[in-house]
Amino acid sequence: MLPVAIRHFQNPDNLAHVAYALIACSYVVRDIFFLRGISVVASMCFIMFFVHRETYIPIYWNVGFIVVNGWHIAKIVTERRGTHFNEYETELYQTVFGGLSPVEFMKLMRLAEWKLAGEGEELTHQDSEQNQMMLIFHGRAEVHVGENTIADMRDGDFIGEMAFITGESASATVVVVAETRYLAWNISELKACLDRNPSLRFGLQGIIGEDLSRKLRDSGRPRLR
Repeated sequence: MLPVAIRHFQNPDNLAHVAYALIACSYVVRDIFFLRGISVVASMCFIMFFVHRETYIPIYWNVGFIVVNGWHIAKIVTERRGTHFNEYETELYQTVFGGLSPVEFMKLMRLAEWKLAGEGEELTHQDSEQNQMMLIFHGRAEVHVGENTIADMRDGDFIGEMAFITGESASATVVVVAETRYLAWNISELKACLDRNPSLRFGLQGIIGEDLSRKLRDSGRPRLR
């Protein structure tokens, strides 16, 4: 098996194909650690390809790319070794925030406040100013527009994300129907943090986008009681 693979790579064009395939894979990788690792391997393939072609300028550039990505990989490893989650944080990271790096996730958690709401408590009120974005950790709530109940909200659902995105007032009233533990972020503080951390902004936007897409898919299904 191995000799066959070696014979394939004796053709330098195969190395270029592998490098471009790895670059294509990097476009769908969310974890920055794996993205940089894939980039390093792709650069190594390009170096071998251009050595065969005796074209040296691209080799110098790809060596530079490896050095830069290698430095960032070492930094990420160091940061991750110093990051420790408690039981609740581990569950949240595994179920909701896996698209973020551990360091990005901890930045988000430092801004959050844990809260507990009892049955009948309103988390948002339709047409009122909304200054918090929330995430249900454990519990249940209902979404009301006018006198109509339009959706159920459960573990892992964001609340107030549209106000976070648009800056407008709450579009619905969210009422707790069973004791609910949730996380709350002050929208102004969260936006300031994201302005300082573009990669965190990108990751969080992706997570919220997935949540909104799921809610749209579920909107046509019968509500569970």
